[in-house]
Amino acid sequence: MEVGPVFVPAQGVVTLEEVWAWYGNPAKEPDSLHLRERIFEGDRSRARKRQTEGLLLAGSRMRFRKRHYGQGFARAARYLLDRATCPTILDVGCGFGTQSIFLALKGAKVVAFDIDDGAVDVFRARIAYYEELAQRRLDVSAHCSGALEFDYAAFGPYDGVYSQFAFSCMQPSENVLAAMLPNLQHGARVAILDRNRLSWCKWRTEGSWRGVWSPPEVQQRLTDAGFRIAENRGGVVLPPFLWNLCEPTGRDILSRLDDVLCRLSWWLPVSHQILAERVVGCAEAYG
Repeated sequence: MEVGPVFVPAQGVVTLEEVWAWYGNPAKEPDSLHLRERIFEGDRSRARKRQTEGLLLAGSRMRFRKRHYGQGFARAARYLLDRATCPTILDVGCGFGTQSIFLALKGAKVVAFDIDDGAVDVFRARIAYYEELAQRRLDVSAHCSGALEFDYAAFGPYDGVYSQFAFSCMQPSENVLAAMLPNLQHGARVAILDRNRLSWCKWRTEGSWRGVWSPPEVQQRLTDAGFRIAENRGGVVLPPFLWNLCEPTGRDILSRLDDVLCRLSWWLPVSHQILAERVVGCAEAYG
């Protein structure tokens, strides 16, 4: 098979540049694996279109995506992977599997699920594709399931949990967290990147905000469940057009300004990322 410019990361330390190269892969994968021809099928066509566009680097939001998604995932991947040589990671709301496959290529065992059967179908085809490119089997499984129906015990216990803009959509979130907890190892790490309910611009986004936890609420819920919070930070404040207007030096200045604004108030960033480590067992936390 012709590899072309498709990027396959090697095992080892995660860098932002290799994450960004990895995010460029969906546009280069064979048409037979890509979801262009299936993007408008079914009731989830708008969600799939938005998710697909988020994977592609072309367009006016490219540098904004590098700041928002690339840096967030690189930070999460480093946090999840430096805990153990071959951690078992649960990907909650995996979509087309871009993050799951990357983690598996880096040496993790990944168990992933999503409620969208079409996305999971594409995900499975991509697994086979990257196994051929890497010339080795990847320890990653893709399951079609909702968060409250998934059999966590069948594939656990887990050393880490990852979720990107999915956890807040799974309601009620307290029930999802309660279902996961008994299957998390002591020392398990959680990395969640999600929308910010406190953001001033939340009215511009689609989807219900009913039941969605704010960043401080997510932190408190995890603390109550026996986690130590390593970081809870805003994702991005400055709009996409600014990142593309500036030259590289100017974007460095924007990054520093954006960091300051993200720390200033939860009212400003459109998203947040929380990293946490479990230090108390389930029985201790709730007993």
